[in-house]
Amino acid sequence: MSYIQSHEKKKKQKWSSEEDELLRNSVKIHGTKNWFIIACDLHGRNCKQCRERWINVLDPQLNTTNWESDEDLILLKNHILYGNTWAKIAQFLPGRSPNGVKNRYYLLERNRMALPSTIEMLESEHQNKIQKQNNQQTNDINVINSDQSYSEIDSIMPFEWPMSDD
Repeated sequence: MSYIQSHEKKKKQKWSSEEDELLRNSVKIHGTKNWFIIACDLHGRNCKQCRERWINVLDPQLNTTNWESDEDLILLKNHILYGNTWAKIAQFLPGRSPNGVKNRYYLLERNRMALPSTIEMLESEHQNKIQKQNNQQTNDINVINSDQSYSEIDSIMPFEWPMSDD
């Protein structure tokens, strides 16, 4: 039976943990450019299925943490510029897969968050986050540069000098 015949008959099924492990091992051996060879290692899966599973689920470089508001802002702004070209938009969100970007966009839209007012809200949240970071840095610098005497600083941050054995 040829490769095409064996892979055309495969019904869509969930990936098993065994298949995931086979795919990880095959990618280790063959890299991420040889999907035909990798698919031959995974009987019943074709090149496209293997590539998409790797890119969207198994790649260890994927960022699977919760989305931040600044990432949502980048996503929404780039969607205005590039439309539904998820791979292009994903380039501005390191570690996020094109499929993950698409899913996040539609989640935002479902929650009615993809309105122009939402972009303003996200920009405001992002600016507040930056302002808080800047204020904290300024406070840290002010403490260091204050005209307090050493005794005042010691009462705030006690420090014991090591005793010498002289």
